[in-house]
Amino acid sequence: MPTTPTRPLPESYRHLNEFAVRYPTGSMIFEVGQTLDRFFVVLSGRVRLSTPAPDREATAVGEAVRGQLIGHLAAFEGRPPLVRATTLDDAVLIAIPIDQAAAAFAVSPDLAVEIARDLAERVPADVASELPEQVPTPIATTPQPSEGAEQSRT
Repeated sequence: MPTTPTRPLPESYRHLNEFAVRYPTGSMIFEVGQTLDRFFVVLSGRVRLSTPAPDREATAVGEAVRGQLIGHLAAFEGRPPLVRATTLDDAVLIAIPIDQAAAAFAVSPDLAVEIARDLAERVPADVASELPEQVPTPIATTPQPSEGAEQSRT
């Protein structure tokens, strides 16, 4: 299960305390198919990301730790998340409603930069996965006179 080591939080995140929410161990933050009206930043604790299956236990696909974003892609795109997010231990998350994102970015520009970085890291992989295996290289051609055509003499 991929994880990223914890890292120091940007100083400007302290301006987002009004959005901080405590979640006890085992709390479901969001579920597959649920409409998200907010996105999250992990301040403390760990959040398990998993894909549920009706006939077996959910499969863990990742773990979010201090400083990591979760739910932002689904929330900004207005689509349900593809994973379930559940706390593995007591956790504190910043839960920013989408309709207040601009105000949050104004008081914490680092948050906007972090989202931009995350998107930039994802886009090349997403775009590459949609490209055909081999992209044909365009060949520059010069028009050739057709057979039998008269060439001009100057």
